[in-house]
Amino acid sequence: MQDQSIQLAQNKTKLTIIVFAVVFFILPLIVGIVMNIIEINSQVSEEDALKTSISYDVEQFISTELGLGDSKTVMHKIASAGDYRAILVAFISPDDFGNSMIVIIKTKDNLPELIYSGTDYDEATLRKLDIPSDLARAVSSDNGQIDKYLKAIYESSVFPENKYPLIKNLPFRSDDLRITYYFDNDTIDQDGVSIPIIEIWATDAAERRNAFSKLQSYGYDLGKYKIMISNFNNDFIEEIQVMDDEDDSEEAS
Repeated sequence: MQDQSIQLAQNKTKLTIIVFAVVFFILPLIVGIVMNIIEINSQVSEEDALKTSISYDVEQFISTELGLGDSKTVMHKIASAGDYRAILVAFISPDDFGNSMIVIIKTKDNLPELIYSGTDYDEATLRKLDIPSDLARAVSSDNGQIDKYLKAIYESSVFPENKYPLIKNLPFRSDDLRITYYFDNDTIDQDGVSIPIIEIWATDAAERRNAFSKLQSYGYDLGKYKIMISNFNNDFIEEIQVMDDEDDSEEAS
């Protein structure tokens, strides 16, 4: 009888240990794995992020209303409620890549009407515009959908900073040297990514050499970049030189 009691106690201890392990170790691990799978499956692909997913008519309406002109954008519906739709507008031109705004339109008599556009889209701001509370809440929280699109855009292969990371270190300025960069519509690589044009403004040959040394110090292959060299007149130095010349003239007289 005593042996049975001991055996029951031992079994109960083992069961307690197993339950403890399941609750505090195995179950959280399983939940974590499932959540990771869900997160991976819910990520927005680069292809989807860089391709407008709303109708052409609505896209053209928004472009006209916002005066976007030749700006390259992609647009995605984030949420809707009744006749209202919230749309993410993300810019993919090299100069403003990744900038974004939220546009809210209302369909009235089968025609779209612009209700709001901007970068401030917290719930309180949107509800002041008489936008349905469900839509305002959905846009402000949006379950990370906006962030997922923007993350995919920022991490895409067509983002110049990803393919040409040297420009993250620019502009660089000193008294006699300036290194900047810009883009033009004609300078693109074989993948369709805009190649940054590195522009060096230097007072003399020594500073131009310093410019190349500075660029090489960042550790990137300069052969992948377009580099232009321009004369740089330091107005501050010229002004000091003129003042010195005037002082010398006054002393001589």
